[in-house]
Amino acid sequence: MTVAYQGWPGAYSDAAARARFHDADTRGFPTFEAAVGAAASGEAQAAVIPVRNSTTGGVAGSSEAVALGVALGLVRGPDYVMPVRHALLARPGVALGDVRVVRSHPQALAQTARWIARRLPDARAEPAEDTAGAARDLDAPDVAAVAHASAAARYGLAILANGIEDEPDNATTFAVLVADGVSRKAEADSDLPT
Repeated sequence: MTVAYQGWPGAYSDAAARARFHDADTRGFPTFEAAVGAAASGEAQAAVIPVRNSTTGGVAGSSEAVALGVALGLVRGPDYVMPVRHALLARPGVALGDVRVVRSHPQALAQTARWIARRLPDARAEPAEDTAGAARDLDAPDVAAVAHASAAARYGLAILANGIEDEPDNATTFAVLVADGVSRKAEADSDLPT
């Protein structure tokens, strides 16, 4: 089974897809619509889309992608809620005091804004398409990324700080969209993880 998500490997949506569908392969797409389209076309059998964060609210563009998926014949299963723990990542050898720019998805930047303001008062935030992409594309020694700690190993980065989310119970709700045949098979075989 292949599960589509928006972003690069190591994104929170990738982690949610892996947690929700334990034995599945995951595949990233550039947009929510592309991930949903992959599930609707049969390129994937499901899509996992972040729809709401407990700290920052709705995720821009996600409700439209979920509606598109349903219109294309996907079945919305039970939502999946995942705790979100952010880390500040940089190139090896970079110290916290060296950071002047922090990049990440706007949601992640908003979820860590107070921490960044306290610990890096002179740093400016720059939005990126997704958290893992921000980590993957670190291009200078004074730039850091807010992403999942697992992105550090994936992209050869150092963890400058972990647990930097402003709210300790920060969590994201993901809509789970599955192809109708997969949904019916899961109901019959009870093999779709909950």
